[in-house]
Amino acid sequence: MMEKGYAVGGRYRIIREIGEGGMSIVYLAHDPILDRDVAVKILKYDLQNNPETTRRFEREAMAISELSHQNIVSIYDVGSDHGMQYLVMEYVDGTNLKEYIRDNFPLPLERTQQIMEQILSAVAQAHSMGIIHRDLKPLNILIDQDGNIKISDFGIAMALNDEGMTQTNSVLGTVHYLSPEQARGAQATKQSDIYSLGIILYELLTGSVPFVGETPVSVAIKHSSNELPSVREKDPSIPQSFENVITRATAKDPNDRYGSVEDMKEDVSSVLDPIRRNEPKLVIHHDNTEETRLMPVHPVSVIDDDDLLKMPEGGILPSEDEPKKTKKPKKSWSKRKKITLIAASVLAALVLLLIIVLLLNHKSNVKVPDVTGLSENQATEILKKKKLVISPDVEKVVSSKVPKGKIVKTDPPLDSNIKEGSTVRLYVSSGGPTYKIENYTSQSFKDVKEMLERRKIKAISKQEFSSKYKEGVIFRQSIKPGKEVSEGTTITLTVSKGEKKVSMIDLTGYSRKGVTDFANDNGLKKIEDPAQYSNDYDKNTVMAQTPARKTKLSKGSEFHVTFSLGPKPAETTSSSSSSSAQSSSASSKQQNEGNNENTVSFSVNIIIPFQDNSDGETTDGNANPAQNDVKVYLSDSTRKITDLYTEIKIKKDTQLTLPFTVSKGDKGQYRVVSDGKVIMNQTVSAP
Repeated sequence: MMEKGYAVGGRYRIIREIGEGGMSIVYLAHDPILDRDVAVKILKYDLQNNPETTRRFEREAMAISELSHQNIVSIYDVGSDHGMQYLVMEYVDGTNLKEYIRDNFPLPLERTQQIMEQILSAVAQAHSMGIIHRDLKPLNILIDQDGNIKISDFGIAMALNDEGMTQTNSVLGTVHYLSPEQARGAQATKQSDIYSLGIILYELLTGSVPFVGETPVSVAIKHSSNELPSVREKDPSIPQSFENVITRATAKDPNDRYGSVEDMKEDVSSVLDPIRRNEPKLVIHHDNTEETRLMPVHPVSVIDDDDLLKMPEGGILPSEDEPKKTKKPKKSWSKRKKITLIAASVLAALVLLLIIVLLLNHKSNVKVPDVTGLSENQATEILKKKKLVISPDVEKVVSSKVPKGKIVKTDPPLDSNIKEGSTVRLYVSSGGPTYKIENYTSQSFKDVKEMLERRKIKAISKQEFSSKYKEGVIFRQSIKPGKEVSEGTTITLTVSKGEKKVSMIDLTGYSRKGVTDFANDNGLKKIEDPAQYSNDYDKNTVMAQTPARKTKLSKGSEFHVTFSLGPKPAETTSSSSSSSAQSSSASSKQQNEGNNENTVSFSVNIIIPFQDNSDGETTDGNANPAQNDVKVYLSDSTRKITDLYTEIKIKKDTQLTLPFTVSKGDKGQYRVVSDGKVIMNQTVSAP
């Protein structure tokens, strides 16, 4: 076992072990040159001197190095450290598809389709380069934190033109996903991978593999002879289109399967189209006139972390595709026929012997007990009492739910019915995953929160005003960058509310000191416009302002105010005399009805502008539009400017006709006050 901190090849510094199989150990390491985490696969010490295993390890490196696809684990480096061979690969921070199905089943059909499309895309890339995976299974398919698929373990893949792996006495692949032709010992083809892909789709939809058995041989026989169970019988809500894809991919005869992975991917891409949901059930009619052949009866053993099934020498019968030849019997037996007859007799005897052994060694069924949360020793004791065998290959898995050193799960899982003497594999927790906190300042809180939540780290925001950072941007964090934290950790991120702005208030009627205090308290700059006479506002108080009430201003902004000079001074004596004369004239007119020689009557049309001073809210919660309370004052020969002519409420710009009667040579005046503010103050003359 590698020590933490050891630099493999003088470069890749070991962090911790993340997986172990029969052939190799995988470590998480850090590459300081490129500043990234990598996965280092190291061939086990007891296999270093095995030439066949070494060649196989090298083939894995060569196979992966030829592939470049977003859904295939990348290989970065290959080397040897003091005689110890290693691969440096892309580190996928996540889980495998087997555990993903277990933890998330049932999967939405859309997610199933998405997963299969990614898997098919990756396998299509490998096939285009003449590489067959040969061991496609959920354990070899990884899923990162973002839900992306990564296919790994091309350890038994090879180029189609590789002549070094054509022996007919080796069956490569995992029995639950093994194609019938591979089980018979035939060379794997692209259609063999397609069969495995069909079984993977079956497991995605049902949560289990289609065939199980007490021995690998019994499972392989079922793949060769039994009809695949219907996924729609298990779940009628699954569209027929999905089942048809599985039927085509898992046809017993490779010629009845999809011609290529691209064809299967195209079919999968449309399975959820409405037009395909109720398509007819696919039935494959294949005229198989060849006689049924028995599986080899020699022992089958499961080896290394690739779950390879290897058949002993002489254990594979000829392929079913070989044509049968019939010859006319001869009177004398040739040497070859004698050997054939002896071999057939030996084979029949072995079959009979196997049946007898199975009958004599019949064992009772046992339910796998629940040992999750127990120590390895405690679990071992319980399993032994059930007359079960514990696999020496104990696998460590990352788990945030189960404490370090405790059992996470077993294989077969709890409550499974298995025979006494069966082997049970233990999965022990290596503790929860950790995550290095980064510097999140100047980043969007929304984006950082989503990223942290995917790593099961809780992010809460603290809102503060900031003139330096835009709204929604982080400018302070409670945990320093570089610190390692575990799942469930909470980090507080201080987020900018943007620049703090000042809401303008109604300053009309304010004194100079009041306006100055308001400006100083809020960091605003006061600008005084020329003062004007006003009959409505006291001298030295604000009679008008810009901008209006509730306008949002940044610190340092300017605002304008107009102070009142008070009422306009009285006119001169001559003017007063003239005014008296006009009044007399008006009185004379009133006294002499019908005499209009000294007065003029006319009207003026004005448009009173609507001013929306609301903040968008109402007291009763209804979306009633805002309105202005408007008062109109007139001055002519019969009225004073302080006399109210009319009072109205407006919700839009409103036209009003004002009547005036003035003495010849005199002028009239009107004043409009909206919501307490003078908005119009004009004198008018007769036309």
